[in-house]
Amino acid sequence: MSSILKYFLIGIMGITVLTACKKEESEEKATQVETKIVIHTTVTGLGKVAGVHVFLHYFNNPPIEQITDADGKAVYENVQPGYYYGKATYDDGNGNEYMIGIPTFRVDEGKIVEKEVKLE
Repeated sequence: MSSILKYFLIGIMGITVLTACKKEESEEKATQVETKIVIHTTVTGLGKVAGVHVFLHYFNNPPIEQITDADGKAVYENVQPGYYYGKATYDDGNGNEYMIGIPTFRVDEGKIVEKEVKLE
């Protein structure tokens, strides 16, 4: 077998292996689910409002703050698995302040945890 043909065949085999590896890698990424926390908030007498400050604590780290959108939802994406706790606060601008503690809950790898919180 000539050396040119040999190198050509080796190159084709290398491309085939690389293509197979990339396909497997992309399939693996497609099946992975990110670890996420979604906090749904409701303010007594107001319903779901934007602007609720949600603070979540992870171990002894400083709190992670998110502000709810118009649907009263705060989303924490790509979080570490473990235990979280926190609080939610809202000031309606008329001197009324609402607050609630969020009890400790567990987040597992690759899971989406959703919590309902009602501020009073």
